[in-house]
Amino acid sequence: MRKLLLLIVTILLLCGSSKAQSFEIRDGAFMLNGKPMRIYGGEMHYARIPREYWQHRIQMAKAMGCNTLSIYVMWNYHQPAPDKWDWSSDNHDLRAFVELVKAEGMYIVLRPGPYVCAEWDFGGFPYWLVNQKLRSNDKTYLDSCRVYLQQVFKQVDGLFIEQGGNIIMTQVENEYGSFSFDMQFKLSHKNRKEYLENLAAIFREVGFKNTLFTCDGGIVPVVNFARLGHIKGLFPGTNDSKFLSVAHHTVRKFYNKKGPYYIPEEYAGWFTHWGDAHVFHRDVEKYKKHIEELLKTDFSFCYYMVHGGTNFGFWSGTNHRAKNDVWPVITSYDYGAPIDEAGNRTPLYDSLRAVYQRQTGEKLADVPAPVPSMGIGQIDLKVSLSFWGAREYVFSPFIRRTPGSFEQFKVRDGYMLFEKFFDQEKSGKLSTSGLTDYTLIYIKDSLISTIDRNRPSGEVPAFVSLNIPKGSMLRILIENEGRINFGKHLWSNDKGPINGIRIGGKLEGDDWMITDISPENITAATRWISKETSLKHWLQIYHADQPILYSGEFHLTDTADTYLDMHGFGKGFVMVNGHNLGRYWEIGPQFSLYVPGVWLKKGENEIVIFDQLNHKQMHSISATAKPVNR
Repeated sequence: MRKLLLLIVTILLLCGSSKAQSFEIRDGAFMLNGKPMRIYGGEMHYARIPREYWQHRIQMAKAMGCNTLSIYVMWNYHQPAPDKWDWSSDNHDLRAFVELVKAEGMYIVLRPGPYVCAEWDFGGFPYWLVNQKLRSNDKTYLDSCRVYLQQVFKQVDGLFIEQGGNIIMTQVENEYGSFSFDMQFKLSHKNRKEYLENLAAIFREVGFKNTLFTCDGGIVPVVNFARLGHIKGLFPGTNDSKFLSVAHHTVRKFYNKKGPYYIPEEYAGWFTHWGDAHVFHRDVEKYKKHIEELLKTDFSFCYYMVHGGTNFGFWSGTNHRAKNDVWPVITSYDYGAPIDEAGNRTPLYDSLRAVYQRQTGEKLADVPAPVPSMGIGQIDLKVSLSFWGAREYVFSPFIRRTPGSFEQFKVRDGYMLFEKFFDQEKSGKLSTSGLTDYTLIYIKDSLISTIDRNRPSGEVPAFVSLNIPKGSMLRILIENEGRINFGKHLWSNDKGPINGIRIGGKLEGDDWMITDISPENITAATRWISKETSLKHWLQIYHADQPILYSGEFHLTDTADTYLDMHGFGKGFVMVNGHNLGRYWEIGPQFSLYVPGVWLKKGENEIVIFDQLNHKQMHSISATAKPVNR
């Protein structure tokens, strides 16, 4: 009997904790359970944070004054292949993240796209959509969106505020006004408007019944992007508090003429490209004063980002600029945010927290203790292998094939190697058109040319002169530096030799060996070869300017966050205990890679480095307690 009573009490408590609430827009305000609510939000992406650190980052945001977290859902992160979905492994568990936020007494603004931008590969789109008419009223594309949104809704069903959860609003599309403006000569106005209307209808059809809104950049009223990115019935949000007058104008013109006013992206920082002069940092004093004034208004807003995290793996995107085909974003998504890449408070954090407390009079939760960090010192790289040799023994290439794009070979990211043996001498000009992105060309193992589409000057040669001796191998190694994530060039996102490989104007057809170079294969190669003593000795003969594999082991008696100092290395990526830390590049301004302590272990740890440039032989690498940037 006592057990039965205990069970009944437990059930009642659980039901009480999930009591349905209400969120609506009424009388010019956001209303939570019938009372005005002001959103003090922070953007945070669970996909950029190790799952073990989710709670710490959420608590950090709460202690800064945030009552809400805004989160993007990246479609391609959850659908790695057309027939595969992942909503549970590691940090893919959207539902668990939302529930953690609820446990901290905070709310969620859900932003599932389908397009998200976010300096994320392809703006969140899966790579196999590359030839669809994205963000248009095309039926094939909208059908793909429906399947994706059905999947998202399944994950969050039961978590909306009306169901006793904590999701208060859902965003439809993302900054469509700017894309619509870019595409005005490719898509009709009717097509663009009908796309947004049909997409909003799909959101409602699959189950999103809560408050829906749009989000657009603010310029000035005469070219307000909301004019192109908003549809009737959805609340319009306007980014960037530098344009408060635009936000007022937007709501008055497109909504109810009296508010509320919401800034979905109040830029607390900004992203950084490879080759930038330095990583982004805010003028703390100036920005503090700006937020102080914003808090005096009736605006709700969300810091983008409150915590940026890391573009682990190959998830960082690229932008496009007039002089260059690609302008890749660095691995760190620190963003100059109040909470840094590793979850530490910054001077900006302390300033914004103090301003919030002073303006609102609210007593905030204590700031969580920082996650420990440490230096490791020198890690010996005991094995260095010629990649050409490792490829021959371990990788399984596509044989006697015609070169094509990454997408044709169903390769999402990373690298592809194209090799052809010439039994007769051949000379001619190799066309560089369509060789995207970063391309290295070799004849008889010697580096002949580098095609870097991120050159500040934008000068990429149209041709490379080749003189291939009889009995020689031509090798073309192509890196996908990330698909474009913003603007009209979303429609031009194929990677690899998208026009084939042409020498002297003629297409070099079949008889190629084509290899998908995945991080998993790289790690497997170094593990296998390191055990084969005779092979290891032969493959360790050093050749400068050829791709190289390094591996090593290091012993730890304790674990903590750390940063690998990549000075001396050229360009490539690093794996630690099977985790891809992301890309590094000697041009900076990022010179270290963040290693979460939860990915390390007491005892033996493994490091694998792939360096595609290999200017000089490296025998060791060190790890520091703080990031190394310019």
